[in-house]
Amino acid sequence: MYHFRTVTLKNGAHERKRLVIEFTDPNRAIIGEFLMSDSLLLNKAIYHDVLAVINGEKAQVTTSGNRCHLDINPKQTVITDLYDDIDTYPTCEIETHELKQLMDMWFNKLEEFERDMAEE
Repeated sequence: MYHFRTVTLKNGAHERKRLVIEFTDPNRAIIGEFLMSDSLLLNKAIYHDVLAVINGEKAQVTTSGNRCHLDINPKQTVITDLYDDIDTYPTCEIETHELKQLMDMWFNKLEEFERDMAEE
């Protein structure tokens, strides 16, 4: 389904390690891009939108981040790549509860990764 790997970004003598999530199904690749680029924006604003829809506080939410556009309803979320002038990922439909679970997992994995990096 997906896997994690660590990449090292270099700029001169400066190095920074980043955690990357990649989905094995190319039709779900945009989910990984969403998690890495937009899921943490604005104090997890999209995560809070997902929760509001799941909890019935909102019937539907349409929102965008830097990379993705999301149409969220209680059953499913449609994630569309906002990049249209370069190679883009296909639009993906995912169950909203599954998206929430993936976001929870990603946030936990990032915290674990950051703790491990602090110990090095």
